[in-house]
This record gives sequence, C-alpha cells and structure tokens, in this order.
Amino acid sequence: MNPLRNRAKVVLVTIGTLILLAALVIGADLWRRTQWANRTMNEIAPRQARLQGMIEAKAQIETSLKTAQSTLAAIAYPANAGDANRVATDIQQRVRKLAETAEMRVTSAQVLPAKSAEGFEEITIMINADGAMEHIQNLLLALEQQTPRLLVENLEIRPPRTARRPQDSAVRTDTVTLRLNVTAVHLLP
Repeated sequence: MNPLRNRAKVVLVTIGTLILLAALVIGADLWRRTQWANRTMNEIAPRQARLQGMIEAKAQIETSLKTAQSTLAAIAYPANAGDANRVATDIQQRVRKLAETAEMRVTSAQVLPAKSAEGFEEITIMINADGAMEHIQNLLLALEQQTPRLLVENLEIRPPRTARRPQDSAVRTDTVTLRLNVTAVHLLP
C-alpha cells in the first residue's frame, strides 16, 4: 500500500471525525439553548398574561381609580389642604358657621389632639353650644351634608343651667346645652 494513500485516508477520517464532533458540539449547544429558551418562555408566559390583562383592563382600572379618588375627596381633606392645625381651624370655622346658621349660640370650641394612622389622621373638635332642640336637629342635618365629611363622634344634650331661684324669669326652658365632638379625616402626604 501506498503510504501517501494511507496518510490521506487518515487525514480524511480525522477531518471527518472533527467535523462530526464539531457538529455534535454545535447540535448539543443548540439543543441546550432551545431548552433554556423554552424554560424561559414558560416562566415568562404567566407574567406576560398578567401584563396583557392589565393592559386590557386599563380603562376599567382608570375608571375605578377616578371613582375611588372622588369618593376619597368627598370623605377626607386632601393632603394639600395644609397641616393638621390648618384643617382643624377650617373644621372649627365650618361647624361654628353651621351652628350659627341653625340659630345656635356657640359658647366654646376646642381642637382635640389629632389621632394619626397609616396615611391619614383624624382631627376632632369639641363644640359647646346653646339652642332649642329643633336648632340642634337643623345643625345635625347640616353636618350630614358637608363635604369633606364631618363625623359626629359624641353628642351630649343637657338641660340648661338654671338659677337657684326658681322665680328667675330670665331662664329659658326651651334651650338646651349641646356638647358635640366632630371628626374629619385628613390625608397625609
């Protein structure tokens, strides 16, 4: 046999083996990458479906958000209304004006310490006033219609203080003394 032919066959077999090994390595790498891509797609599919659902529900989410914001605006002072002292002053002025409109005489008003919670604070004022029972009813009806909401936390109605002398005609028997705690919610920034 010709040593050149044997050498050529060895070279061809070696080159063929190297090409086959290279094809196997490339094929194995392609198979590994395909498996990785399939796993990644399976992991991403639920996330993509959630995001697609959010995109499709965008209009509904925006409508719900606007409804929630308008409801919140009706029941709470916004964060940009100022600090607790400013909101308390506003509440006090509103309640005094409502009491005077209901023909009641405000004898005192006091701001109680604010109670803080997560994202909001409750501001309470205590009002003492004198007036007839029907005037109290008018005041309570007016408080019910206020925006942002004013909540009546405590209501005490007492007969008026009378003089020790029963013959004193200056004491009116149709008036009562009212102690009222009114609370409002103030959103925190």
